Amino acid sequence: MRASTVIESGEQKKSSYSRRYLLALPLVGALVAVIAYPLKVTVDGFFYLSSARGLWTEQDAELVYWSREVGYVIFLKALNYFFGSGDVMLSALQGVMLSAPIAILVGMTVRVRTIFSKFLIALVVVSTFWVPQYFGYSSLVLKQPLLVAFVGFAAFVAGLSHSVVRARSVIALLSLTVLGAFVAPHVAINMKYLWMWPGLVVPFVIYARRQRLMGLRKRQYGDNKSHRFLGVRILFPLFFSAMIFVIGHVSQGLWDSYKKSNGADSALLVDYGMDESDAIFDRLTRPWTLVTGIKEEVPILMMLVGTDNVGGVKENELFTSIQADPVWRCGAYDAFYMPPYTEFGSYIQGTCRSRVGQGIARSVHGWGSLYYKILMIAAFVAPLVAFARRNWQVATVLSCGVWFGLIYAAYGGYTIDRYGLPIFPFGVAGAVYLVVEAFRLTIVSKSLRTTHSLF
Repeated sequence: MRASTVIESGEQKKSSYSRRYLLALPLVGALVAVIAYPLKVTVDGFFYLSSARGLWTEQDAELVYWSREVGYVIFLKALNYFFGSGDVMLSALQGVMLSAPIAILVGMTVRVRTIFSKFLIALVVVSTFWVPQYFGYSSLVLKQPLLVAFVGFAAFVAGLSHSVVRARSVIALLSLTVLGAFVAPHVAINMKYLWMWPGLVVPFVIYARRQRLMGLRKRQYGDNKSHRFLGVRILFPLFFSAMIFVIGHVSQGLWDSYKKSNGADSALLVDYGMDESDAIFDRLTRPWTLVTGIKEEVPILMMLVGTDNVGGVKENELFTSIQADPVWRCGAYDAFYMPPYTEFGSYIQGTCRSRVGQGIARSVHGWGSLYYKILMIAAFVAPLVAFARRNWQVATVLSCGVWFGLIYAAYGGYTIDRYGLPIFPFGVAGAVYLVVEAFRLTIVSKSLRTTHSLF
């Protein structure tokens, strides 16, 4: 009777922390994207669109820009197949890709009971949809929304490793990890993004506290003689880690084989568009260059300093300022000519956005730049606070954003601010977490002072 009472009270406590209100936020994000942010096709956008139309056709050898990964190309191809050449669904779906990770990360890191607190959190999240430097990418033909969704998914899987108990949940978690390893090479902008998955997610999944691998019951730590203990605690993690690396390489090999058999014989047939092996070798053999590279490139990813573009141009500022221009309310294409990609890749039709919606995005553009930088700083501060507070699941989730920035900078090479866009959702969740924790500490401090004064 006592056990059932404990279980019942635990379920009531869990329900009081309901986070269902966050489910509506991606729909709000889709709506904001369609209302406020016009279509913008950059130089890279032409290549993606041409590849999407040409892939798996008789013309794919000449129309596919083979140095691009295939994940975003498949997304565009499916979009065109099901919804035609309009840009509304592109903006809506990419708006969901940018807003859903924020809602999920906030839900995994912050728990509040009162309706008022939930309303405030929802308001903060929605305010980030009006940060053009981030949310303007909902209507850009670039793969940043897909990358944001993928890195957010990685954090979601890593965070789940702290709470799964039942065998079915463990199997589902391992399956998600395998799926992520298969998809990673096709989403990656280069090898920097690829290593996000095996470098961070897998260790958390197989070693995190309270993880019940293979559905076996938890054994006491002193049971060193048990073969089952040896298999679950040592052999299986080693096997699973090796399997993840193999799956990633096999998946990448499938696309490379398709390129070799169907692609044009040109200089574009290079893996992920850039060869950085020399830079990687240099940083691994000279640790100081690794530290220097991280110190120089992480601020670029955070949009705190100029980029490697000519004149240090920040693409987050440039692209979204064009979107905010009332002249381009119905969409804008870059003035770029490179046949056949530009001819075949200019099929998507822009839709005029709301004058009011675009006007709001234009009026907050300067404010959005400052807000963006503050949130990016919060993305690196919040995990440290979570570790100090021993909030292990929160620390696991938020550290994925830090790890992403560090692993990218560690690889070196060409760095621009839009490559750091996947860090932004962690900044939103981190900022909310810091505010909530500060409020809790204030309440606890006042309570202790009141109790002390009574005595």
